[in-house]
Amino acid sequence: MANEKKMTKVEMFKSLLENYDLTEKEIEFINHEIELLEKKNGNRKPTAQQLKNKAVAESVLDYLRTTGKKMQIKQMIKEIPALAEIPDCTPQYAMAIVRPMKESGLIGRVEEKGTALFYAVGE
Repeated sequence: MANEKKMTKVEMFKSLLENYDLTEKEIEFINHEIELLEKKNGNRKPTAQQLKNKAVAESVLDYLRTTGKKMQIKQMIKEIPALAEIPDCTPQYAMAIVRPMKESGLIGRVEEKGTALFYAVGE
C-alpha cells in the first residue's frame, strides 16, 4: 500500500464518469472540472533548472552517440563536459539526468561484472 500511486483529480473524475450512473448535470459538471484542470496544467512553463537539465541530458546523449562507449555514471561525470562542468556533480544528479532517457529508450543499460553501464541506443 505504501507504493500505491495516488490518483490525480483528473483520474478521479474520469473514474467517476466510467463507474457511476450519473445525471446529465453531474456529467456536465465533471467534464467542466476536467477541462479546467487540464487547462491549468497545460499552461506550465519549464523552470530554469528543467531547461538546464534538458540541455545537460542532450549533451550526455550526444556524447554517448558520438563515442559509442558504454559508461558508468562515475565515468560520465568525469568525461562528459556537460556533467564535468557542474560543481559537485553527484552520481544521484547524473542518474536523474540519465534515467528519463533510459526509460524512453534513448539510452540502454547493461550489467557487466556487477557494474551498470549506459550507452546510446540507435541512431
